Amino acid sequence: MRVLALAAFAAVLACVSPVSAQIAVAKPKAMPWRSLIEWQPKQGPVTYASDDLRLTVTASEAANPDERFAIVTLTRSGMAPVVLRGEPGIGWRFGIGRVDAKVKAPAVLLESFTGGAHCCSVIDVAVPEGKGYRVVRLTHRGVDGKSSDMFDAALDEFPIDLSGDGIADFVLTDDAFLYRFSSYAGSMPPPLVLNIRAGRTVDVSKAPGLRPLVLMQMAEARAYCTAPASLDSERNGACAGYVADAARAGQFAAAWRVMLAHYDRESTWNRAPFPADLKAFLRERGYIR
Repeated sequence: MRVLALAAFAAVLACVSPVSAQIAVAKPKAMPWRSLIEWQPKQGPVTYASDDLRLTVTASEAANPDERFAIVTLTRSGMAPVVLRGEPGIGWRFGIGRVDAKVKAPAVLLESFTGGAHCCSVIDVAVPEGKGYRVVRLTHRGVDGKSSDMFDAALDEFPIDLSGDGIADFVLTDDAFLYRFSSYAGSMPPPLVLNIRAGRTVDVSKAPGLRPLVLMQMAEARAYCTAPASLDSERNGACAGYVADAARAGQFAAAWRVMLAHYDRESTWNRAPFPADLKAFLRERGYIR
């Protein structure tokens, strides 16, 4: 009887083991280059791979499910695991790309959306450094002038080099312009462009190689600044962005004349007259001297 029982047990294992093995060593999904993949805790753990790079995304532990956030664990052969820890919020995206053309190893990006009115995204990047990785959280000069890791804008894909210097350009917005001269919807903030250099965030918005980007934004803001007045118009928000873009493009004087001819003189958004308020603000933010 014992021999028969063992034989039956072995037969059961023969049926179950292959399935268990498939679950344990499930092949990871291919990680597309530069695409940002959305993830929610309800999806459970997911694993992606690109060559010898493997990313595993899991949810953090929290007593309140709404306080969970994404944890991305990066592993490569011959190196210790690296962990990107997001922020609590309403959604997360992750992806791979190159932050330096001279470094073949991919960087890994995790973007957290904290939720709230028109806000915010937090961006963490694991940057190849030697035989390992360094985790960098992007920061910028916030509305209050202090360093902040919160951005109003979000990334649609992994950044590329726009200026031609081989370093990926993270294109966001100067959030100090939001609500400053008009409502959020009427604001047209200039681009804020950041690089990761030597393990820290660097503002390169004034780089000459970014002139095409600035000119494109400038043309769009000018169209709204000079549009015919209407009850729905908030031209001053657009005019502020237009003049700031022009200052970056070396066309401040000409843009200032255009602004003076078209800005909304009836706006009560700011206490001070718009031209004087705008000029002081642009000096404070470093657009003009």
